[in-house]
Amino acid sequence: MIVSDRLRVFTHYINYLKEGNLEFENINNRRVFIHFYKSDFVVIFFSNIYFSLIKLVSNIIYRKKIKNIKANQINFIFKFISFLFKPLRHKINELILTILNIQNNNFREKTIFENFNFIHNSYYDHLVIGSGPSGSISSYYLNKAFGNTLLIERGGGYSTYETKHPADEFLYKWKDGGINTSLFDTQVIFSSGECLGGGSEINSGLLHEPDENYINQWKKEFKVKDVSHDELLKCLNEVSKICNFSFLENQNLSSAKFFERGSLKNNFKIEKLNSFQSLLDGKIIKNSMKNTIIPKYIGDKGNLVTKFDVKKIYFDNDLWFVEGIKNKKKIKIKCKYLFLCGGSVETNKLLLSSKINTIVRPSKFSLHPMIKVIAEFKDEVQSGKENVHPYQVTEFFPNYILGEAASGIRFLKMATISDKNLQKKIDQNWKKMSIYHATFSIGNGKIYKIPFINKFIKFYFINKSQKEILIEAYINLCKVLFSGGAEEIYLLGKKIKTINKDNYESIIKLSFKKISDFKFSSVHILGGVTSGEKTNTITDSFGKVKDQKNLYINDSSLINNKLLKNPQGLIMSIAKKNIDNFIVNKNV
Repeated sequence: MIVSDRLRVFTHYINYLKEGNLEFENINNRRVFIHFYKSDFVVIFFSNIYFSLIKLVSNIIYRKKIKNIKANQINFIFKFISFLFKPLRHKINELILTILNIQNNNFREKTIFENFNFIHNSYYDHLVIGSGPSGSISSYYLNKAFGNTLLIERGGGYSTYETKHPADEFLYKWKDGGINTSLFDTQVIFSSGECLGGGSEINSGLLHEPDENYINQWKKEFKVKDVSHDELLKCLNEVSKICNFSFLENQNLSSAKFFERGSLKNNFKIEKLNSFQSLLDGKIIKNSMKNTIIPKYIGDKGNLVTKFDVKKIYFDNDLWFVEGIKNKKKIKIKCKYLFLCGGSVETNKLLLSSKINTIVRPSKFSLHPMIKVIAEFKDEVQSGKENVHPYQVTEFFPNYILGEAASGIRFLKMATISDKNLQKKIDQNWKKMSIYHATFSIGNGKIYKIPFINKFIKFYFINKSQKEILIEAYINLCKVLFSGGAEEIYLLGKKIKTINKDNYESIIKLSFKKISDFKFSSVHILGGVTSGEKTNTITDSFGKVKDQKNLYINDSSLINNKLLKNPQGLIMSIAKKNIDNFIVNKNV
């Protein structure tokens, strides 16, 4: 009853926002409602307050429930509430309009559902939580060496789509629907994968090999032993025999030629990256974990369960217990060795909510914040299905890198919700436009558990001292794009600015006076669980949690030094190295 009442009010509000937007007319309101309420706990909490106020005002002014008043009266209430709670209204409207762009019927692609429930016993020797790159590698090699392994995934198993991020992908594969906005003055909006295959299903699959400078810094700061660049590269090459990576030139339309031309004109170093893709019968196949390692794991009689939400872990009588919810039923599974591979923040939250004693609280994390622009060219550069091109400018590494972001029409429109004139221009010229980013390794995040309930608040802050490097990156990104042939560029800050090749430097310097003038996003979440032989690290050099028997962490939580490049290659390398060490020492 509560849900139906909430849906009713929400439907009225969506129709209010849709008014005059013909492109949104045929979008299913219930689908938008479901997508909206997949958002983060904090967003939902404040949204419920907002919609409760709407119902309250209806009862006070008209002495009727909102379902019993006229359309003009409903619109008056919406305008009244919007006036009183302008900042909250802005955030909620931004979120709903984003979802409306995502759920546009022109960007639907059929989803094939494939979920698993291979739980045959209440006890397993090895249990792995999380099926992303680290969890898939961990479970595959554990099962291959010993058998009797269970892999648990909170999300479901879904299609690997041909289109870049279609509507169903956000709804089914992204944690919190992939569209969170911040209701606080937090500096970065971020999201991650929550599906079989984890982040490998939703990211672009660009591969950076393990960085030697990062490895040396990791060893120096945390006294990590028995790790080297050559060893990690060997681990990555071993895994790549299963999930192949290669360099594929885009056969479709692409802005790559403009980007490459602009880089060369400025003598900027540019790299051509491999990606986890392969070509089969002229068709590009995404080599995500779901399409490569996980089928081999299942073929080797590995046990797998999807849509299993782990709520708590604890140790008792020499065994680890994992409690969770599957099909609305509570399930408890025992194991001897437990591997946490849910990814940074999720692994950290599970440790905190389960009250697992660690040497340091695993409450910190870091991101790769991105600032973006839209570049408009004279020629068409996309048809709407392209992956990002595999070229990146690394001239300014380790301060920042420059590259392309997802750029279909819905991404162009999601990035420009506040500018109606630019939205109209996108409708006409989107095939000539592409989104580009400058990516950094700056800022600090922290998660806080709300007392008495198992919910968390996440904050991320970027120091004002970083402003000059951000401005420099914007200038160099625009320099590359204008030199390559861009005719106009739109700066995607808190306020959208239009620039050309004659005025871009002065406008960038004038437009960004403080950190809050920038608009950041990120999809790489790292850190929180320090590893090494230093006394205050949470795990040893191989992910074994100190002072805890048979508990291991083997995911992006272990990456705590500044790492600017795409982390998937390093995550896979570390996971393989740690599992190799476990297998060798268990057999001793």
